Amino acid sequence: MSIIVRLLVVLCYAVLFATSAMADSGQEPAIANERAVAFCGGNQECEATMRKREMLAAEKRQQMEAADRALKDSDPASYYLTLLGRFAMAVAFIGGAAGLYVFAMHLLFGKKKRAAKNKTGSDGI
Repeated sequence: MSIIVRLLVVLCYAVLFATSAMADSGQEPAIANERAVAFCGGNQECEATMRKREMLAAEKRQQMEAADRALKDSDPASYYLTLLGRFAMAVAFIGGAAGLYVFAMHLLFGKKKRAAKNKTGSDGI
């Protein structure tokens, strides 16, 4: 197995354990805030901006969760339709990205493959 695949597997496990630990402790906003601040490297202005951005993101997540809970309490069918819509949008986005990747790879490398195939296949026999 190549080193890249091994690193990818280790990274996936690390993310899985980190997210489960954060979910258990309820410290998600604080951990995200400290990670963002660590990115700044001691710049006070950057730290203040990152803290503000993380606090706004945490407030937005809380508002969205509260709206989801209220919608689920008032009309569960509408809540599940909303979740289905979010899931469909995520699948469409991932599918679109994969389609663009396949299209780009076909444009970049498809001509070489066809040219090599035509060269070996037309020996005149």
